[in-house]
Amino acid sequence: MRHAFLVEGMGDSKVLQDFIDVMDFSDAGFFIHWDKKYPLPSLSSKHAKIKFIEQSKVSWGGTSLSRVTLKLIKAAAIEKFDYYHLLSSQDFILC
Repeated sequence: MRHAFLVEGMGDSKVLQDFIDVMDFSDAGFFIHWDKKYPLPSLSSKHAKIKFIEQSKVSWGGTSLSRVTLKLIKAAAIEKFDYYHLLSSQDFILC
């Protein structure tokens, strides 16, 4: 099963990198929007694909966040994943 992780991020990327390290498998893809008010983080993975979409300024809880969510879905939908997970850069899924 292919999993797309749609990440809305800002600030520190340590939790996100830890999450990528745990979910680093070939059928995973990370589609990341990083708030333009912060520098892009340097993220790495051995197996999973990591793709950043165009940065924009986001008002958390505003309509700009909804626009970013739709852009992430569109970016991931091109590759036909089985599951789409929307999370922030500070979320960590406990298995």
